[in-house]
Amino acid sequence: VPSLLALACAPLIQATLVRMQQHSSLDEARQLARHALRLACLLLPFAALVSGAAGAIATLLSGPGYAGAAPVLARLILASIAGVVVAVSAAILVGFDQPRWTVAIAMPMLLVAVILLAWIVPVYGARGAASVTLGCGALAASASLGVVSFGCKVTLPFLSLFRSVVVAMAAYAAATFMEPPWLVPKLALLTLAIPVTLILLGEFSRQE
Repeated sequence: VPSLLALACAPLIQATLVRMQQHSSLDEARQLARHALRLACLLLPFAALVSGAAGAIATLLSGPGYAGAAPVLARLILASIAGVVVAVSAAILVGFDQPRWTVAIAMPMLLVAVILLAWIVPVYGARGAASVTLGCGALAASASLGVVSFGCKVTLPFLSLFRSVVVAMAAYAAATFMEPPWLVPKLALLTLAIPVTLILLGEFSRQE
């Protein structure tokens, strides 16, 4: 789902940024880019919630025999959020006429991923592959945020990221204690609790 969201939103972000700059609205374009990155960061608590409940979800959907897939599922879910950040950052870079940075980030990450997968997968199997995916995704996301800040002069939403990480840790911790009975209602309640907690932490203004 996060990947589909990124694929759907990235072209819109890119087109809007190009149009705004054509109308000499550079400051507004940077503000839009910041909000796009902010929303991408705020997806982290939802991913952490599903990641923490990965074992219970796998058991509910496929039976107890698939509970061992939980670590792989958990890491891939978190990696998907890194992919969203990378996709949004790439759209921002292209929108600000800085496409060369996307290649500069992607090529080294691809090389590192191939080397690590060739080394780790034969030893650690699927868990190792998921760990490499998460690690490389996190590095690519961090590099993308840095390049957007440096190359496009976009102020990064550090406070939103901090709040998101705090709420994500709490959501993950709560989800790890979930069991298959009544799993769906519990997940629904915690899903509703995430935006409420962000509001209480001051993430959204009255206008928003």
